[in-house]
Amino acid sequence: MRSARAALVALPLIGLLAAGCTTGKTGSATPIGQGGATEQTSSPSSSAQASTRPAVLELDGLDPCKAFTPDQMKQLGVDKASKESSTIGQLTDVASCQYSPDFGDPFTYLVGFVTNEGFENWDKGVTVTAEPSVVQGFPAKQVTFVGDTEGDSCLVVVDVADGQHLYMNYQPIAKRDPDLAAVCARATQAAGFVLTTLPTLK
Repeated sequence: MRSARAALVALPLIGLLAAGCTTGKTGSATPIGQGGATEQTSSPSSSAQASTRPAVLELDGLDPCKAFTPDQMKQLGVDKASKESSTIGQLTDVASCQYSPDFGDPFTYLVGFVTNEGFENWDKGVTVTAEPSVVQGFPAKQVTFVGDTEGDSCLVVVDVADGQHLYMNYQPIAKRDPDLAAVCARATQAAGFVLTTLPTLK
């Protein structure tokens, strides 16, 4: 499955949320408010969440196409991994990989290892909503389009190290999932798999 059918690609810049979708949904949003317990305003790093991480998982030099073990890929129903462009949304030099099945209803998991931006800049915006969450004990945010109840796509970002975060997007291209909750559950499950695999990657 080629990148033209990839999942929603949305990553933040400092002070700006930019979101795009290759399936026709596009939009951008500016964060509203600079407060909140999960937001860091004095630095672009995610040091504010450092004390709540169960571990520091630095992403530098790691291959996102090794983010899942063979058993995890089987559980997710994917058979192949293909490297994507190093540009995702408005960020460049992001190592990313798209996972998809060989047969059956098409869907994708897009994994990005962001090493030049912390996750704390995700916040509620005009066209996207970022809800605080936790994945495997790591601070996370569940990002969706405002008004999306059909489960077009769900993005989970996880704070893994200062100034770095895991980007996980799941998109059921063939609408195999009934609603947004089911879609986000799949994205969260996949993000959890990556967190257990990261310590083994070199």
